[in-house]
Amino acid sequence: ILLFDILMVLNISHKDFFNINSGINIDILQHEIKDFVSFRNLKINKLSFFDNKRTNHTSIHSGFCLVKIENSKILNNSIIKIPFKKPKLGFSKILEVYFQKYNFKINKNHIHPTALIHKTVSIGNNVSIGAYTNIDEGAVIDDNTHIGERVKIAYNSKIGKRSIISS
Repeated sequence: ILLFDILMVLNISHKDFFNINSGINIDILQHEIKDFVSFRNLKINKLSFFDNKRTNHTSIHSGFCLVKIENSKILNNSIIKIPFKKPKLGFSKILEVYFQKYNFKINKNHIHPTALIHKTVSIGNNVSIGAYTNIDEGAVIDDNTHIGERVKIAYNSKIGKRSIISS
């Protein structure tokens, strides 16, 4: 996915983008982002978000990062900053568009044989549940949801549609 596409998805003007990334060539808009990662794993060609000043940001020196404008100055100058009021929400929006664009779909329910699921759990359509996951009594798992390995879903929890949960 290109940086240009991400700016379009988030409705960020080129002017706003270049205001916090002064001195960067316009060709950066055609740069391909190859992975979505946590902030601590941010590296070149990868995208993350930063919305917590308590996160150790001094060791990160490259990559693309959704960030609140007011927090952009505390990140390393070599990180390409994408201004967004709610970075985590923007990151989620990008992932949703990315998965839809590439037709990420689970064709049927897939429940790993080692998963422990209480008999009262309600499971929707197109749900994937990973190995050693434990889902307690009364939980509801809505459609098109992926629950990874070794996840614990507590008593009477409700997991909404199109959720992705990992350990």
